[in-house]
Amino acid sequence: MRKVILMTVVVLIALTVSNCRKETEKIIERVEVQKGNQILSGNDVPTTSLGSVGDYYLNKTTMELYGPKTTEGWGNAIGLKGAQGEKGKVGATILSGITAPTTSQGKVGDWYIDTQNKHLYGPKTESGWGTGISLISNSSSTTQKTDFLVSDDGTTLLQWRNKNSVNIDMTTIPELANVTKIGNGAFTYCSDLTSIKLSEKITLIGHYAFSSCDGLTELHIPKNITKLGSRLLDGSPNIKDIYVEAITPPTISTSWGYGTYVKNIYVPASSLNAYKNNAQWKKLTDIIEYDPNTHQQVVTGSKLKAMP
Repeated sequence: MRKVILMTVVVLIALTVSNCRKETEKIIERVEVQKGNQILSGNDVPTTSLGSVGDYYLNKTTMELYGPKTTEGWGNAIGLKGAQGEKGKVGATILSGITAPTTSQGKVGDWYIDTQNKHLYGPKTESGWGTGISLISNSSSTTQKTDFLVSDDGTTLLQWRNKNSVNIDMTTIPELANVTKIGNGAFTYCSDLTSIKLSEKITLIGHYAFSSCDGLTELHIPKNITKLGSRLLDGSPNIKDIYVEAITPPTISTSWGYGTYVKNIYVPASSLNAYKNNAQWKKLTDIIEYDPNTHQQVVTGSKLKAMP
């Protein structure tokens, strides 16, 4: 229900709904939703040919919301207008502001959107506005199938298509339940991404998988991983901490990629020595500095640390 409210609010703001409409005017407006689907609007009931699966439709004449559209059609509408008065007066009005509504604002049946704090209030009752509902949705409730591309057998995440994603939790997406491999460059240019949770089923992460992910500051690699591709973090300079849960050191390239500044690599405490003695991991994690006395590069430490 909250997802429906969220999408409804977006279109209501975009369309600046008013109570004065031309009954005969035929309008179809399209508003892009963050996750790729569209919210359509018009002054009539939507036709079966209008829109795509996953779209929403707002009838501005009746203030009814249809959707999300399925393969069977639009389904039943949800009414957003308050009850009509005795003389046929308009019911609900959509108000908005950048703070919570005051008790003097609006009338019974109205809705109010706090656009700054992203809260929806209403419908207003005789007692007032009540407690607002947060319109900030989590990733699991807003992720759409169009956000990603998987292989035909469902085992490889080939590409994350929604480059505007901020938080990704693969464990909450049913379509990714059987994914064991992250394809080459799968998350490349997801520059808004600030957090990602990979499924524990992942055993392989391909080359350049997290390239140009400017928003990421840390990366958690699940325990069943056996192979990490080359230049994994190419062009992702803000990733400073990497957590590798695998007990056995996975095979890995000798470079995180160009423009990377990884400072700490955390591994299971019981496997710390195994990682330090692994030739690939040693070359990748040794801290090397120039010795002015010998004029040679010397190992002064390791980026490997026991997982807290």
